[in-house]
Amino acid sequence: RILVDPTARHLREERFSIPQISRSIKSDSDQQHFCFIIAEWLIKNKKDKDDHPKWVEQAAKGIYQEGLNLGKRVEALYLARKLREVKDKQQHEIVKRCIHLYTKETFLYKLINKALREEDKSKVDTLGAFCYYINLMNYTQGFGPSFHTSTVYRGMTLTREEISDYKASIGKYKAWLAFNSTSKIRGEAEIFGNTLFVINFLAMSRHGSGIDITHLSEYPYEEEVLLQTGTNFRVDEVKEDGLRYLIHVTVV
Repeated sequence: RILVDPTARHLREERFSIPQISRSIKSDSDQQHFCFIIAEWLIKNKKDKDDHPKWVEQAAKGIYQEGLNLGKRVEALYLARKLREVKDKQQHEIVKRCIHLYTKETFLYKLINKALREEDKSKVDTLGAFCYYINLMNYTQGFGPSFHTSTVYRGMTLTREEISDYKASIGKYKAWLAFNSTSKIRGEAEIFGNTLFVINFLAMSRHGSGIDITHLSEYPYEEEVLLQTGTNFRVDEVKEDGLRYLIHVTVV
């Protein structure tokens, strides 16, 4: 079993504040930085289109193998078992289960986002299927979580060079490579780092919006809004408030 600390009531630092790698893109419609791991996985598995039992089994085996590699056998067994419970369910049920497992305090979300940030080719076969299902959250019919278009926040620690790059990118477009955990609670996000990202959404965003996964989360008090991989955004403003940098961006 994976234990949950009932007394914890703050955002998890590693989930909500690890710096995200961003890439400059040409325009709001640039799809060049669609998730490398998912794209490679889709190419390798296109012959099995929508074979969900096969894909879920592949995801379960991959998570188990990665857990063994990290010395996390008990966590890996649990995650694989919970995933296999929905292998014969409809797509939206699989997506919901993947998101719930992704919110748990295990090696999984940390490993996934490290692999996505580094575009690690060695993780295509083990993590590609699981990442694919999470990335379907904006597009799956019958999916419970609500689209979220109000402002959300994420605190990070940026270097001077990274802050200078954001200043030079005002009015331009970038993309975050990994999944991006944000919160509706500004006061909690401000705890972390030297920079607060203030993230807004266009009403008609190419990426849809953020997805409010509060009711699927193991930690609902975090009020998490999850952004999919390759989220495009425009840098609107970079300023200081005396305590930290504030970077205002709009998901497009």
